[in-house]
Amino acid sequence: MTTSFILPAFNLSSYRLRNFNYVLEKARKAFEEVIIVEQVPAINELPPIPGVKHFKIPCTNRQIEKSKLINYAFKKSSGQFLWVNDADIYLPFKKVLSQIEEYMEFIKPFKFFVKLNEEQTNTLIDERILHIDNAPAVNVLVGGAFIIRRDRFESIRGMNEDYTGWGYEDNELGIRVGATCTPVILEEFVGAHLYHVQAFDNDTEYKNKPLFYKGKHELENNVDDYIASINSSI
Repeated sequence: MTTSFILPAFNLSSYRLRNFNYVLEKARKAFEEVIIVEQVPAINELPPIPGVKHFKIPCTNRQIEKSKLINYAFKKSSGQFLWVNDADIYLPFKKVLSQIEEYMEFIKPFKFFVKLNEEQTNTLIDERILHIDNAPAVNVLVGGAFIIRRDRFESIRGMNEDYTGWGYEDNELGIRVGATCTPVILEEFVGAHLYHVQAFDNDTEYKNKPLFYKGKHELENNVDDYIASINSSI
């Protein structure tokens, strides 16, 4: 049983690049297959990274097209499971991997994740010590990181590529997952969101919000028809 680790990336600099490098360092020690899908062009493009599959995906949008990147990585992956991870989410990858069983179709790899401040993030990266005191918790089904069995991801047609920029693309996947299988939540683990300066455009969240609620209504009427209608390259 193998798991492919998928790490989307776009225009990483400063804190975001530091976080990406830390997550990548940990992932390379835990996974046989690590796939970086990087959106280009970008002001800050990554250099070639040896020892991983590194794909540069041309996109015309100036906001990240995460759904498109993830779907592309799926087609280049070989694992029975896909672990999709944002570049600012840290988990004890090897310990979580040991809990995956073949019957599981979708896995939330933490009970919740906490948003570390700058000092807590520096301590984790520099000293390898995780302090989560007073860090605000975020509890969502899909967000930051998720694990999904290959056949389930394909059957729900992957990510919805109508969502561009930041916001609601994970929520939309979550309603399809919830309507088609029983998610497994690994409650013994807590994820850590690494600190960075927010760099997204809130306009994309507002644009995606009505799209999400429209889709949610359509899914409630007919799950199969809704899944067949989404914009996906899978």
